[in-house]
Amino acid sequence: MVVSVPPDGVTDRAWSALMSGAASVVYLSSTAVYPDGIVTEATAVSANSERAALRLAAEQRWQDVGASVVRLPAFYGRSSGLHVSIARGSFRMPGNGSNVVSRVHEDDAARFVCAALRAPPRSLLLAGDDEPASVADVVNFVCARFSLPIPARSEGEQIPLSLRASRNIDNRLTKARHSIQLAYPSYREGYQAIHELST
Repeated sequence: MVVSVPPDGVTDRAWSALMSGAASVVYLSSTAVYPDGIVTEATAVSANSERAALRLAAEQRWQDVGASVVRLPAFYGRSSGLHVSIARGSFRMPGNGSNVVSRVHEDDAARFVCAALRAPPRSLLLAGDDEPASVADVVNFVCARFSLPIPARSEGEQIPLSLRASRNIDNRLTKARHSIQLAYPSYREGYQAIHELST
């Protein structure tokens, strides 16, 4: 069983009560439960927003029935990511784009999920690619590769909460512990593969 429903304080309580007999359960969470900085499995979580608090409560509810947790950063693929949001004009550069954001290609995200399904109950897996990078670096690469204009900036309160953080996810322990090999170790390989599929 893989659980990806966003936490609402109700659904997880109802569904987790039905899962006690499942052979393996994985709850898909978010690296947004961490504060800014370098993040490892030992980094303390931070319920500094209602969203994070709901996510952590959901994690605990699923772990109580033996679920493993995968904390995922932003993920992208052929139909979602910067190449899509910049093209449709919905993405704005957060300030100067210097904040570091981890990400993972959807195919590699699936590799972390499959590893969690095989892991001992209540395992914690920290997902992400091998090269956290500034938003500006990734935007510049994507715009050059897909022939897109550099997006306008947003400032202050205009910046979405998800783009204000600066987290560097260290995936090394999770990869080593669960024998995970990434197909797209950085945004360059990931977006290049998407570009090749779209041309």
